[in-house]
Amino acid sequence: PLLVGGYSEIDITPVALTDVEKWLTFHPVIPRGIEIKANRMVSRGYIVSGKNEEAVKYCENILNNSGGIIFLKRWTEDAIAFGNGYGKLVPNKADTEIVYVDIKHPVYFGYLKEKNSNNEWQIIIDSKTNRPKGFSQYRYTSGGEKERFGQVIPLDEVAHLAFDRWGDEIEGTSIMQYLQTTLGNIINIENAGAQAGYLSGNPRY
Repeated sequence: PLLVGGYSEIDITPVALTDVEKWLTFHPVIPRGIEIKANRMVSRGYIVSGKNEEAVKYCENILNNSGGIIFLKRWTEDAIAFGNGYGKLVPNKADTEIVYVDIKHPVYFGYLKEKNSNNEWQIIIDSKTNRPKGFSQYRYTSGGEKERFGQVIPLDEVAHLAFDRWGDEIEGTSIMQYLQTTLGNIINIENAGAQAGYLSGNPRY
């Protein structure tokens, strides 16, 4: 799936990340559902546990500095909505320890990729480790073209959260991949109803 497979191999069109954000603003039902799900997941709080007390305290400080429950809620919502939640580990000035985790937008951040012969973005795999080479930032031109920029970010500098993955895929699946047809039908029905109401209230010759 990383190199030649994925949705295109089985004739499924993946929802573009930019379209996910558009869909999320089209109708309030999906964003509200994501928020309710995320609230349920984090409302009970969290516990950092382990045998090493120093390590536990270290991780607790990172979570607290990152925003605690608010950070976990945002991270969770990204993972559900876009399929992936990313957090850049931010060190102190001396670069001796991690201070907090900075949430990155899934549309503009992700695994290091390059375009293949079919003009599709493909994860770059390290031949020695058989793992992705790292992460990168992305941006979009005025024409809507996606492009990579900035330095390559090592794997150990990013916290990646993904709930819904199939087989050996390393990227998560957006909830909109499942709901795009259903939501599209709902919007079409609402538009048709609004148009019918408008025409009946405003007769045209």
